[in-house]
Amino acid sequence: MKELTYENYQKLQDQMCVITKNLVLNFNTILFSWSEKKGRSYFHTEIQYKNTKFDEVVINIKRKFDSYLSIENVVPENGYKAFVMIRAEDLIESRNFFLEAYKTLKSRREEIYKMAGSRSRVMEDAVFVLDDLPQGATLVLKPCIIRTIEKGHMPGVKMFINSKEISFEFPLKKLAGLAEYIGNSDLFLYAQNAMTYVGRPPMGTNLIDLAKNEANEEVKGVKGRRLPGPKTNDGFFDL
Repeated sequence: MKELTYENYQKLQDQMCVITKNLVLNFNTILFSWSEKKGRSYFHTEIQYKNTKFDEVVINIKRKFDSYLSIENVVPENGYKAFVMIRAEDLIESRNFFLEAYKTLKSRREEIYKMAGSRSRVMEDAVFVLDDLPQGATLVLKPCIIRTIEKGHMPGVKMFINSKEISFEFPLKKLAGLAEYIGNSDLFLYAQNAMTYVGRPPMGTNLIDLAKNEANEEVKGVKGRRLPGPKTNDGFFDL
């Protein structure tokens, strides 16, 4: 096996909570970016250039990484891998989805769940759907009765992920937990914190040298836009 380098690492995944057996909520930090032109680019890049103001060569460090939450099964069931991505733009809607489902099922518990020991059953089939997710993913929630060793039969929720064939059952209160985790997630801050675990690559990793061009001449930066002064009537886009 060849020697491992920082560039070999692709993703850092933290398990935020276990929803039920074989279903978890994960936080993912992606350590590379991809483009048709450049292909796979590592998150850490160093750019060396000639600073004309101080007349010396300096280096800027640029980091580019991605992050998202995911609901997924740990081990595929019957060959099916359940996966739902939740990005920053999906956080509010996803949180509200789980919270509203929890509030509705809890407030109407006596109407929806008929609790009678081993004869417990669902009286009304309420359905909650979230389908505006990345990659065309869909989440469907329905009430169900689950049985636990500690508490026996109790109100539960059945979650379908992108399929009617595979479902996951868990206690009703887990919906409140999912809403809390998702609603309090700061993806960029979490990703920055995750990067401290990865550590800083050795100096010079992915170094791009712009100090001189092919003709061994200095490469100068483009002068920035001048901002309007406090006593002028010039607008920013007029300059």
